[in-house]
Amino acid sequence: MKLSTNIKNFRTFRGITQLQLADMLGKSKNTISNWERGDNFPDPDTIERMCSIFEVTPNQIFGWESNPELDAYLKAQQERFRSSKMEQQ
Repeated sequence: MKLSTNIKNFRTFRGITQLQLADMLGKSKNTISNWERGDNFPDPDTIERMCSIFEVTPNQIFGWESNPELDAYLKAQQERFRSSKMEQQ
């Protein structure tokens, strides 16, 4: 996965809003949104701080190494989405 996708996935997995993450990092909510859309990227020091907040390694945030907890969370999200679509039909 891309860095932008991983930032959003780890943020939501930890139950953190864009505004909360922005406050933790001393950035604006728009900056977080730009990162998650892939419009621009955080600097290395900020990536290191996000790793600490999300409790992940740099390899995991860059998608070079999987994170079993996040993988299970994303799988559960997909299953809930599929279930809700089935119920709507």
